[in-house]
Amino acid sequence: MWARPEELPEWGEDEFGLTEITGMTLLDGDEVVGPVTGLAESAGRDLFEVDHQGRTVLVPAVKDWLVEFDRDGRRIVMNLPAGLLDPEET
Repeated sequence: MWARPEELPEWGEDEFGLTEITGMTLLDGDEVVGPVTGLAESAGRDLFEVDHQGRTVLVPAVKDWLVEFDRDGRRIVMNLPAGLLDPEET
């Protein structure tokens, strides 16, 4: 289904859309992770696609990790678990 943005109801406090989050800055506490470039889904969970130091990392959109969703400041502040942003060893 397609609709123009002005035809959609406003997002709830804990809801967001792809067009809204694209370009927002994701932070882990006070540390900038990078800009959100997209949204993916895996096993029924939404994942933020984030450009982190020149590579795409997938950050699960876990409500318990969310500290602040700042629409006006275009920031998503989370408390990420240790190691989540570490490059995978192959």
